[in-house]
Amino acid sequence: MAAYKKILEAYPDSDKVAAARYGMAWSQMSARDYEAAAKSFEDFIRFHPGHPFGDSAYFGEIKSLVALGREGEAYRTFEWMKGAYPKSQLLDDALIQIAWNRFAKREYGDAEALASRLLEEYPGSDFAPVASFALGEIYYRKGEYSKAMVFYGSAEATRRYLSVALDAGLRKGEASFALKDYAAAADQFRALLGRVSNSEKHDEVSFWLGESLYYLASSDPGYYTIAARA
Repeated sequence: MAAYKKILEAYPDSDKVAAARYGMAWSQMSARDYEAAAKSFEDFIRFHPGHPFGDSAYFGEIKSLVALGREGEAYRTFEWMKGAYPKSQLLDDALIQIAWNRFAKREYGDAEALASRLLEEYPGSDFAPVASFALGEIYYRKGEYSKAMVFYGSAEATRRYLSVALDAGLRKGEASFALKDYAAAADQFRALLGRVSNSEKHDEVSFWLGESLYYLASSDPGYYTIAARA
């Protein structure tokens, strides 16, 4: 970081200044000095408009602001980033950073809007399963279990984020259970068992499978008998 500062002080008009500012900002980010990093990224964007690394600088500023808990500023920065670099491949990543932080802080209204926007504007994004899982959780908390299951199903299909897929599969079964569709819940948890055999979730899935079969027994003894033998 000191080397970057020396370049900025010694050669304020040099072509190397942009690279120095950019490098210093990411060094500050790596050091978790998010306040300084946000300022450095902002300076880079202001002093070097249209630079090829500009979208990355916007992304770095957004990550810094999110880390500081300033999601409102991060969202405004995202809009400026989209205006300046509408084809940037970092836009979906920037948006999920803000959406997930809102979700983690239980600001579900904002999280729902942001995650929905990601799915609408970037449906093929690598982060779509994460947005889908967040939406599933939000609708589950609202008691809208059928809608939650749709998003859990989308998240469960991902091969990129295995932990998200497992969590979504488990929650999809729980949503079926909440709807009292015990047959569907049992089928879902049974399908999950093989995927969690070496996972800490095995006991949880086994518990829910047992619960589903127990409640199913009163309404469909035939299914219960077949399922219990499987």
